[in-house]
Amino acid sequence: MDAGLVLEQFKKAATDRRGGGGIPQKAPPKQEIAIPAIESILLNAMVASAEVRAEILPLLTPDLIGDFATREIFETVRLIVESGTTLTFSGLDARLSPALQTLLHSVIAADDIDDEASSLALARACLRKLEAGATKRQVDELRTRIRAAEREGRIAEALELMAELGQLEKEVKRSGDELRMAGVVH
Repeated sequence: MDAGLVLEQFKKAATDRRGGGGIPQKAPPKQEIAIPAIESILLNAMVASAEVRAEILPLLTPDLIGDFATREIFETVRLIVESGTTLTFSGLDARLSPALQTLLHSVIAADDIDDEASSLALARACLRKLEAGATKRQVDELRTRIRAAEREGRIAEALELMAELGQLEKEVKRSGDELRMAGVVH
């Protein structure tokens, strides 16, 4: 029996079992990843401005960008900057996987910030928002740990955690007052 005929019969049988009846199956449409504005603004600012990279990049800790869809792009930017190489769009693009290249292109294409001063101001505002969110998560986590310690009868630990929570809440209030005075929040 001819090997080509056997292969053709095998392919036909596999297609029939899938219910395709010889009709090629369409690939499911790719879903676009929705990038939050804060990520988009920060990434655009990083690519466009050496000043933003110098001031903001060191402050973007792994905790702050851990949930970013663009986290790997930010990490690549950090590696390029730390290596002393000048960051260019093409240099960044060349170091990314095809999926991350697509993500980078979609973020950069949506850019509507033209001047470097606006870029830096927006990046600073984004950083403050990220830091405030991280602090809120810390407060929520402490409150959860306090409730758990109280439920389990670990009163001394609960009191220590309450003191830590008090300090953190003072810091939050102080930074909130500073942001209001700077006109960042109302």
